[in-house]
Amino acid sequence: MKILSIIGVILLTLTSFGARSDDAETIPLAKKIKTQIELSLKESREEGYCDLFIEMTHKGSTAIVKRVSSTGDYKLCKTAKQTVRKGQRYRYQTVEKYIRLHIDR
Repeated sequence: MKILSIIGVILLTLTSFGARSDDAETIPLAKKIKTQIELSLKESREEGYCDLFIEMTHKGSTAIVKRVSSTGDYKLCKTAKQTVRKGQRYRYQTVEKYIRLHIDR
C-alpha cells in the first residue's frame, strides 16, 4: 500500500510539469493576440498578472471575439481587455472557441 502511494505521488509530480501557462505556446492566433496585448502594456508601468479568457465564434476563416473575461490585477486587466474588444475579427489556422492567456509583468 505504501509503494502505491509513493508511485502515485511520483506520477502526480511528473505530470504537473507538463502544464502550460497559456495557449500562446501552441496556438498561433493566441500568440498574435498576446503580442498585441504586450505591445499595448509596454507604455504602462502596471505590475502584476492578468489571466484573460477569450471566447470566440467562427465564420468562414475568421474568428470573432464574443466575450473577454479576466482575473488578476484590475488596472493591468483593464488595459488588456481594452486591447481585445468584443467584435474584433482575426484570421486563424486552427479552430479554437476559447483562448486562455496569462500576462505577467
